[in-house]
Amino acid sequence: MVKHVAKQYRIPAIVPWMSLLLLTLFLLSLTLFLVRGREIRRKVFFFPQYKASMVAGESRNLPVRDDLEGNIELLVDEILLGPIEVTNERLFAEGTKLRTVMVRDKTAYIDLSIEAVLDTKNSELSFQEALGVLRKTVTFNYPSVEKIIITIDGETPRLSPSKG
Repeated sequence: MVKHVAKQYRIPAIVPWMSLLLLTLFLLSLTLFLVRGREIRRKVFFFPQYKASMVAGESRNLPVRDDLEGNIELLVDEILLGPIEVTNERLFAEGTKLRTVMVRDKTAYIDLSIEAVLDTKNSELSFQEALGVLRKTVTFNYPSVEKIIITIDGETPRLSPSKG
């Protein structure tokens, strides 16, 4: 009769220490997440209504970033993604990108890519009115911003005089 002898394997001494280290790191990261958390705030976005020259507000929850520039950057990025409501239209052409956001004193500088001016037939609003809606969205959500300067690829857009 043949006896089967089970081999015994030894766990290397480092395995329990590595497991303890991983567990400690997990508990530390979980504690930091629960203490600091992710603060969320409701923001209002204005978009042109479909086939109308009016704007409508939509609200979305956005995470709070550490500084005003980061919060405005996230807000403008969301505007450029377009509306959620099907009765609203994009403010700028699809493909428009936010290049930079800077805030100095109480002035926000927002630089958009050239795609912002390429297709203005997305809504009944003119390009100048679309810039006004962008300004309204930023100042509504961040009243500490008193002035907004918007550039396209680093250049100030030449705007025609507004309609009566």
